[in-house]
Amino acid sequence: MRPNKITVSIARARELLSYDPLTGVLVWISKNKFSHIKIGNVAGYEKDGYIYIKVDGHAYMAHRIIWGIVTGSWPKNLIDHKDTDGTNNQWTNLREATYSQNGANSRSKRNLPKGVYTMASGRFCAIKVKNYRHNHLGSFDTPEEAHQAYLDAAVAAHGEFARSS
Repeated sequence: MRPNKITVSIARARELLSYDPLTGVLVWISKNKFSHIKIGNVAGYEKDGYIYIKVDGHAYMAHRIIWGIVTGSWPKNLIDHKDTDGTNNQWTNLREATYSQNGANSRSKRNLPKGVYTMASGRFCAIKVKNYRHNHLGSFDTPEEAHQAYLDAAVAAHGEFARSS
């Protein structure tokens, strides 16, 4: 997911929204242009697994607005959700990440464990991706062996961002 360019100022975001870091929820505290919001209501709507906030006619990803409100500066990279739930905007669940780190924290969308692929021979190979480069880690008899090779390489390359599933 590419970061959306934020054109609203942090001061304006703070003027309009209150953020609760424990719940991850933004609440309207002031009127917003081009919107029929009610002060005290939860701000935002869910789309594609993320929360979006419309501020002065422009939609922004809530986690990026939150980053600005809390830190006082807009994120330079992506904001990663540690638990991979794009709707969980609790402060302890958010961290700035590169594209590579964000990808390392993604979940496998296939039936095989993360980093494991079936070869034409029926064996299993482990592949780790970093900075758009695919690193072949070897071929193995079982998906479990291939997955362990992936995990070892992922932790070495991505540290806290490495996800096992």
